[in-house]
Amino acid sequence: MEIMTNFFSDHLLAAFLGFLGGVVGSLIAPWVHWGIEKRRDNLKARRALILNAREYIESKPFSGFQFSQENHFIQLKPYIDHKVIDWIDNFEKYYDAVDDNSNMHENLKVELLKQLQRIEKKWGLI
Repeated sequence: MEIMTNFFSDHLLAAFLGFLGGVVGSLIAPWVHWGIEKRRDNLKARRALILNAREYIESKPFSGFQFSQENHFIQLKPYIDHKVIDWIDNFEKYYDAVDDNSNMHENLKVELLKQLQRIEKKWGLI
């Protein structure tokens, strides 16, 4: 009788642990999947943001003032160096202060593209 009781309790314990593992797995798996999807969506949105900003910067009629009004600049502003933000916000002041300002727009474009590349590296997109 004692052998039957040990045999039955061992199987009951194994069944209970299997059930418990299934319940825990069914609760944790969707949470893990949600975390992976959230990260994937975040990376996708960041790639699109960088791509849109880069396309705007590389467009012919580029202006620092116009760029500062764009949604992608507003979203990227916390990640751009303060000196570049100051350059964009006070573009007219810098433009008037420089003797040869013929390359100011092009220099700003180059600096913004460098900033985008730095942000891409920081975000792990490249």
